[in-house]
Amino acid sequence: MKILCTGCAGYIATTLVPLLLKQGHTVTGLDDLRQGGHGILGFYGHPNFSFYKGGINDTALTRLVMEDQDAVIHLAALVGEPPCNKWPQVAERVNYGGTVSLLEIAKSAGVKHFLFSSTCSNYGKQPGGELTEDAPLVPLSLYAETKIHAEKEVLTSNNDEMATTVFRFATAFGVSPRMRFDTILNEFVRDAAVNDWLSVHGKESYRTLVHVRDIAEMVVLTLEKRKEAAGQVFNVGGEHTTKLGLVNIILKYLPDLDFGFTDQINDPRDYKACFKKALAFGFKPRYSVEDGILEVMNAIQDGLFNDCNSSLYRNVP
Repeated sequence: MKILCTGCAGYIATTLVPLLLKQGHTVTGLDDLRQGGHGILGFYGHPNFSFYKGGINDTALTRLVMEDQDAVIHLAALVGEPPCNKWPQVAERVNYGGTVSLLEIAKSAGVKHFLFSSTCSNYGKQPGGELTEDAPLVPLSLYAETKIHAEKEVLTSNNDEMATTVFRFATAFGVSPRMRFDTILNEFVRDAAVNDWLSVHGKESYRTLVHVRDIAEMVVLTLEKRKEAAGQVFNVGGEHTTKLGLVNIILKYLPDLDFGFTDQINDPRDYKACFKKALAFGFKPRYSVEDGILEVMNAIQDGLFNDCNSSLYRNVP
């Protein structure tokens, strides 16, 4: 297939694109390089990869790169609560407005499948049982609000000509060419292995987690099953664990770690998402939380990153 991948230099895309190229697809990448372009260097010269620098709100550019595409994997966004809070107008313009614009251009270009990256953070704070895709959405941040609004546009655009699919990804972890240390598992391991101190608030709050390579596998699977995925929402994750659970695994490998807990700051997010629908679809997560902790810890200890605290490795402003 010919595939347009927005946000191609990001944490998920730089793991996904090599997989798509390996399978023989032709990939066009679009990214404004807000976080730099080092993540695409490994496949920049691949004969089936073309790169365009720019944002998804540049309609002339998006019309150009959309020509002759079979599918769009829309990953570009202002990701996370801190940057969205800092630049709220940009968040609305990119996360919502940019998605609406891409949808319209994709329809006009005859794209067959539009895949959209959303988040399990849309569930907000709903402690208790596992939440299915039909559970209420309780946005607690501007980031989640923009994703929910964009989801509605994506799903109502599903028709016989263009299938649309929404992924609500759990919080990603693991090593990627465009590494991030501002996702919870990666951040905890960084603080423990590099800063020798781990401070945790809301230790009993749950998180749903998924390895970035498992995310990539789910996207590839969905491309292969376009008809079954048409008009569908999938929670994509591997495990639930509390913050305390993460700390306990880290302590297995760093038993002398200095750490502390505080409940003075409430954690607004606390939920467990249900992954049964994705599993029935054929999704098979391969990497556990413990696998991810070991992977990130080994990468740090082997010196793969010059400065794990650098702004290069986070979306947080």
